[in-house]
Formats: sequence, C-alpha cells, structure tokens
Amino acid sequence: MPFFYFDPYYMPLTGAAAARHILDSAGATDVEIEAVPGHLTDHYDPRSKVLRLSQDVYGDRSLAAVGIAAHEAGHALQDAQGYSLMTIRNAAVGVANIGSGFGFLVFMIGLGFALKPIAWLGIALFAATVFFQLVNLPVELDASNRAKAQLVDLGIVPAES
Repeated sequence: MPFFYFDPYYMPLTGAAAARHILDSAGATDVEIEAVPGHLTDHYDPRSKVLRLSQDVYGDRSLAAVGIAAHEAGHALQDAQGYSLMTIRNAAVGVANIGSGFGFLVFMIGLGFALKPIAWLGIALFAATVFFQLVNLPVELDASNRAKAQLVDLGIVPAES
C-alpha cells in the first residue's frame, strides 16, 4: 500500500465541491447545492431537492466542512434511493414540530383543568416527537455511514489503516 500524506486541516475540495462530487458520482445530479446564512444551518430539503450548506461549510476546505457537507449529501442519497426510514421521518416531521412545541403545554392545560382528553392529546403530541427521534437516529447514522463510504470510495479522504 503506497504511503501518502493526509493533512486533515486542508482538503483539496471545499464542502460544496465535495458534496457535488458525491452527488454526481451517485447519479443524484438533480440536487442543487446552495449556501445559506447562519451557523449550523446545513440541511437537505427533500421537497425542493436542495442541499443547503452554511457559508462556512460551503466554501471551507477543512475536514470538518467536507464531513458535514458529505453527511448532508448522504441525506440526498437516501432520498434518491428511496430509503424507507427517511420517508417515514419526513412524514412525521410536521407533527413532531408541533408536539415538541405544544405537547407539554397541552398536557399541562388538560391536567390543570382536569380535561382528560386534552391531557391525552398533549401526551400524543409529545409521543409524536419521541417517535420522530426514534426514527431520526438511524436516518442520521445511515447518512453518516453513506458519507464516510463515499468520501473514501471517491478518494477524498484516505481509508482507515
């Protein structure tokens, strides 16, 4: 096995370029990549098929930026390949957002006014949030595993020795 030097502080590609290379290599050429303002705002939007990377990740040549961009590209690959848990997660995200914001409040109102149906509604809303998190964890792990495999397979980072 030939030796080559790998500098984790400097990557030959920016986060955006690495994501584009991963997506194109996997045939997901219909996914757009754009920079968005903010810090830790990186995400993949499956409705519009857009990978949104924070400005720091989009243009940086660090291992961290490339890793984050690759992870988000992993979500786009999940979408392109019809990963079933991502489909479930995407369907549950709206109810989970409501549940996380209002579930406890609805429960407390139901409990405070002795309205059992309202209390149970609060519990159900909060349960939707728990369900979302239980589905979300394997989706996130799979996106990271896909990203790691693509980074190594495409020669962006070296394989572990």
